[in-house]
Amino acid sequence: MVVESVAIHIAKKALGKLEDKFVGKVIHRWQNHRARVFLEAFAQTVAEDNAGPDAEQKVDDALDKALSDERKSEILFDAYRHVVLSASKELGPRIIALLTAKLLAAGRYATPGEELIFRAAETFTDSELIGLRDYLPDPQKIHSNVTPSGGITQRLHREKSETGDRLRGTIGTGPINLVDYLGPWANKALQLGLVSQEIKEETSRRDPYGHGKDIEDVKEIEWSVTFVPETRLLVELISRAERSIPRPPQS
Repeated sequence: MVVESVAIHIAKKALGKLEDKFVGKVIHRWQNHRARVFLEAFAQTVAEDNAGPDAEQKVDDALDKALSDERKSEILFDAYRHVVLSASKELGPRIIALLTAKLLAAGRYATPGEELIFRAAETFTDSELIGLRDYLPDPQKIHSNVTPSGGITQRLHREKSETGDRLRGTIGTGPINLVDYLGPWANKALQLGLVSQEIKEETSRRDPYGHGKDIEDVKEIEWSVTFVPETRLLVELISRAERSIPRPPQS
């Protein structure tokens, strides 16, 4: 009982210390970090978009409108909500800033596809965003694996089974573990709707000996994934966000 009482007393003191320090040293610290990264990338993008004669005045006007216009300030606030909850410390807030600057320049709300990009930037960690970007081919060089809607299809695995009097085989036809084929980010991409899995089955018959006996059924199963068209813009934004991270000066 004495040990338990001491433990309870220590736990209460620890709780008091956490209550005093947690908000400032943990919550505010990392909220502020993400907000600073977002604002840094946003300011840089606005400056680049208004480069040229009278650039400083144009940037000031653009920022004033973003802060005072009802629609644009709402767009900024929605972006900030994603930033605060971002699992990523660097790339996510920068992707959100790049896309937000695009929306503000056009004076419009995000499309459903752009909202999907915001959610991905909020949900993925930095390493997961890089993993997604590195897995997919360069959006500018994609040709044969582009769907009619602009998505990206990748074949993951293919198996063949021949069944007959001489050979019998079976193939599992359920979904495969996408993490094994794509990377640790795959399940989040699936949950968000960035990617879908497809299983195709083809069955044919053949007479290997040409005498009508020992007919074999040939079954081929193909597993593939299709990324929605917006993934191409997300990949581009990941690369832009990575390039915008300040590099420490070389000694």
